[in-house]
This record gives sequence, structure tokens and C-alpha cells, in this order.
Amino acid sequence: MKLAKINQLAINHTSIPSSSSFDRLKRPFNYFLNPDAGNKNITELNQCCIADEKTEGALKELLYENMDSIAVLIGYQGSGKSTDIRHSYQIMNDAIKLDKEHKAVIFPSFFRGVVSGTNIKDVSAVFSDIRNDLAKKICAVCEALEDEIPALTSNFVSDGGKEKFFELIKQTNPKVLANIHSLEKEDKEQKVANAYKNDYFIYIATKLKYYLSNPLCSYHKILIILDDIESLPDYGYQEQTVSQYMRLYSCLRNLPVMDESEKVYVNMLLSVRPLTYRLLRKTKIQINARNIYKLESVNLKKYFQKKYTLLPSNIKEKEEWKSAYDILVHLSEKFEGKYANMIKKLVYMNIRETFKVYYDILSNFTWIARESSIHEGIIEYTINNITVIRALACNADKVYYNDIGGLIPNIFYDTVDKENLLLGLYIVSYFVQKQHGIWKYGENTVSVRKICEDFQDIFGKEKINQAKLMEHINYLYEVGILNVSIKEQFEDGKGKLMESNLIYLSSKGCEIWSMLSADSVLMEMYREDFYLKYDRQENGEQFLSSYELMNLNKQSLLFLLVYEMIYELCLIEKVQIEMTINNGTYGKYLSWFGSEPIVGHLKKGVDNSIAYSGNSGDWKIMECSQKLNQIIDEMKNLYLNN
Repeated sequence: MKLAKINQLAINHTSIPSSSSFDRLKRPFNYFLNPDAGNKNITELNQCCIADEKTEGALKELLYENMDSIAVLIGYQGSGKSTDIRHSYQIMNDAIKLDKEHKAVIFPSFFRGVVSGTNIKDVSAVFSDIRNDLAKKICAVCEALEDEIPALTSNFVSDGGKEKFFELIKQTNPKVLANIHSLEKEDKEQKVANAYKNDYFIYIATKLKYYLSNPLCSYHKILIILDDIESLPDYGYQEQTVSQYMRLYSCLRNLPVMDESEKVYVNMLLSVRPLTYRLLRKTKIQINARNIYKLESVNLKKYFQKKYTLLPSNIKEKEEWKSAYDILVHLSEKFEGKYANMIKKLVYMNIRETFKVYYDILSNFTWIARESSIHEGIIEYTINNITVIRALACNADKVYYNDIGGLIPNIFYDTVDKENLLLGLYIVSYFVQKQHGIWKYGENTVSVRKICEDFQDIFGKEKINQAKLMEHINYLYEVGILNVSIKEQFEDGKGKLMESNLIYLSSKGCEIWSMLSADSVLMEMYREDFYLKYDRQENGEQFLSSYELMNLNKQSLLFLLVYEMIYELCLIEKVQIEMTINNGTYGKYLSWFGSEPIVGHLKKGVDNSIAYSGNSGDWKIMECSQKLNQIIDEMKNLYLNN
């Protein structure tokens, strides 16, 4: 990957007819950055969709299986699960699809909020509402089959059909045939009428079974799809909804021994977010299913390219639309897609959030967008490591905005507590060494208790205060660097982590760790978080922000100041390594944190920025770099020298 130097700014010139105001670009940006623009029907969906081949391949396999199964598609909010489902099965809404190729009935339920106006505090009313809604949908499936195969209707109302239907109910759900208020023995037709009145849900579900198992029917597989249940009003409503669909799944599978030609295969697909999956696992609902993980996000360059080709030919202000498109593609493909991938990982693949971040970046006049001082009506876009990351981390301000809700939190947590300054980095490094398999949703995890035991084992209980360690772990969880497992029975936002919780390093945590070794920007901001927050009353250039130093043409001093900060961290890490050698736990230290000192990881990022900037030949920087390399080498050789 070839990177430009920091001082070689990539500039796009955006032509604006009468004003340099960013408002003139809002209309095209709103179109490109709106995932709901288009996608109104299957044709538009196919035109706009960038297929996730791995996820869609797993979804399509459900149509080829000759067995009953439940599958759960797990993905973060806004990661594209619904689009994958719609594109895989070529469905757009809740309409029933009769798939002749796979001889399957596709029965989708895309929830978009409350099913009806029922008072959600009335549990019995909620149960009845959900059940009635599902019964109506099952009825719609039966009608779709009747429209496709009229012989099913005539067969059902025939004497032989009535007899078979009665026997099917009797063998699967006989209690619905009973009339406890009748003193006389009722005939079969009256008993079926009782089933209709007593439990319409069972009646219509059995009718669907009758149709699917009928030799006249060419469809002997049904795929039940539940998506977007999180839009329902509360978790109780969601749980009841899933419970009723699970009941339908069980009901359809409840068939007597049948001939090969009458076999019915029932498949169910539940699409949920990780938190919903965790909550469902802790209830009476038992989801014994295979998991399909949404691991890839949309390629934004291809996405914008497709949307651009769909623009109406008669659109006005074509130059502005072309300029907005060029800017978005440039940001998405710069450095082989570095910024697009970085943003998606920081927001857990949420495309809507990604588009919002794009908009915030492009409207940031402090770092990205500047009005040209040469050409009136021109906006210059400067897209490089400094400008993009600063726009992400600083809002519209000139210095680092460290906030719990910020996109890029300070991994050091408390820059005043020198003794534990590296603790947050050690925790992240601990997880980095364990990255294998599926960590994105916490399929692989470590318990909080295990982390505490390992840290105390390696550094000594007298040196690692468990309360302080828990404080750091909870902070990293609160800012999204750590997350709880999909297997965890834990409600996000409900208090702090306990020792029993299972956690993993999130995509945001992985990305911030990678960003530390990519360039110096994060370390520059962390320096500001320390000096500008606690020592701003002091005078001197060392207390200026990077922005101010760059404006004073003091870039070399900026790098030296970050090097000095890393040197302080070296002294802290050296003490930690010496401690493990004395404890006889240095071997464990290497296996848990790697042979490369953590400060070496940080220095690599600063070295990269220095190389990009063209300051590698500065004698002060060279001297300071050699001093750092020397102490890092000493740390690597401490064990051999003892």
C-alpha cells in the first residue's frame, strides 16, 4: 500500500456555481448517503445491492437442505442483514413467495414496529395480538397456495379431504376438536368447526400442513423468516413474537408418519442483533440453531458507483452531483479503502452510522473542507491520515474530543494515573494475542475473572489492584473497545461488568489498536488529552496542541513531543517486565502480550508519520528515535541479561 506524505495533500476541487457554502452540496450528499434512496422494489434492490457472497451463500443453502432446521443470522444493527435476506431470496416485503426452482414456500415477516395498537402493558392482549397477526399471515400462505394450485381447494372441501383433515388434527392436536360445553357426541364436521372456533391458530396451521403434505402440492418445503424484531416496542413483545413463530415451526413439524412424496421440510430463519440473541438465550425460548454471522460490510466505493449510475438523466446541476460523487469515491478508495474500512469497524459495520460519519467528515471545515482562497466558489477537500482521523475524533473542534460517546476514545483511560497508565493497553494487547476464529460477535471470549487471574498471576497480586483492573475493563467496555459475548446472559447498559461476564475485543477495539501503529495521530491526540486537560495553565510549546504546532510550522517538535511521551511509557513498561522476570512469570508475559514491547507498537505509528512527512533526516528526531530503540531493545533483552 503506497501512502502519500502528510504534506502531500490530496485535494478535490468542488465547483459550486454561486457560493462556496457547503449547503450547495447537501442535496447530492443526502442522496448518496441515504441507504433508503431507491430500493423500493426488487428491480431497484438488485440494481443497488452489493452482495455479501459469504452471507448470501449461507442463506441460500437453507433452500437446498432436505431437513428441518433453524438458522440465526447474527449481525450488528445496520450491517445489512435485511438487504442480504431480501437479495438472497428475491423478496421485498411480507408477500408470500412460491419458489418453483427450490419447490419452497418463502414466508417472510419483516417487522417494522407495532403490529397493531394493542396496549403493550397488557400481556394477554399482546399475546392475542401477535397470535392473531400470525394466524392471518398463515392464512395468506394457504390462499397463495390455493391461487397457485386450485385443485388444493377442491380437494380440501371434498369428503375425502375433510376426512383426511380431521384425521390430521386428531393425530397432531386432538384437544382443539373438543367442545367441553356439549353433552352430546358431535360428528367430525362439528369437531372441525370446534377447532376453528377454539384455536384458529392451530386450525389454520394444520390446514397449511395439509396443503404442504398433499401430493397435489408441488411445494414441500417452507422457509419462515423473521427479521427486524428489534423494531417491536419492547423486549416482551419481541420475545412473545419469536415464541409464537417457534410454535408455528414446531406445529408444522408435528406430522404423522408419511410417504416420501408427502414429506414436508420446515426451515426457520431468525435475523437478530447480538444483544437480542443474548436476551433470547436467557429466556424459556431454546434456540438450538446454527449461527450465520454477518462478517462483511458493503464495499462503499461500489455502492456509490451503483447509485451514481441510477441517477435520472434529466437531473439538474450535474457538475455538483459529479463532484459530490467524486469526493465520496475518493474518500472510500483512498489508501486501498483504508478510511472506509476504518469507519465501518469503528461503528460495528452500521451502514447508516457510517454514512452519518461520512457526512460529518465532509462537512468539517476545520480539518477536511476548506474554502479556497484563490478560486471563488471552490471547496478544497484535504483527505489524509491527519484530517480524516481528526475529523472523526474532534467533532468541529481543533483539539481532541475525548468523550464516552466519542468515536475514538482514549485507550489510556486515566492519563494522570502514571502507575497504571499502560493497563488499558495491556488489556487490549492481551486480546490481540488471542485473535483467532470468530471474535467479531464474541463466539470466542475470555471471562473477566480469567483476565483478573492472569494479570495478578503475571504481575503479582500486590502490584495489580483488582478494583483498578476492573475499573479499566469497565471503561473499555463502556467506550465500546470491549464487548460482551453473544453467549452471555447480560443486558447491555444494565450496570457494570461482573467477574463472570464473558468479553472480547470488539471491531472498534481492534481498529484502534491497528491505528496506533499506523501513524502518530492517535498518540498526538492522547498527548493533548493529558497536557491540554491537566497542564494547560503551563506555558511553553510543549503544551500546544498538534494543530497549533502545525500552524507554527513546528512539525518536528510535534514528533519529538510524542516520542518523549512514548519514552515515559517505556520506563513504565520496563519496570513491568523486570517485575515479571523477578516473579518468574516472564514466559507467561510473552505468551499473553507478545515478544514486541507495547511501546514498540506505539513507536511504529510515529515512525510511519515521520517517514510520510519527510522528517526522517532531522537530527533531533533521529537521536530521539535511536534513544527509544535502545530502551526497547533493552526490554527485549532484559531476560537474557538477568
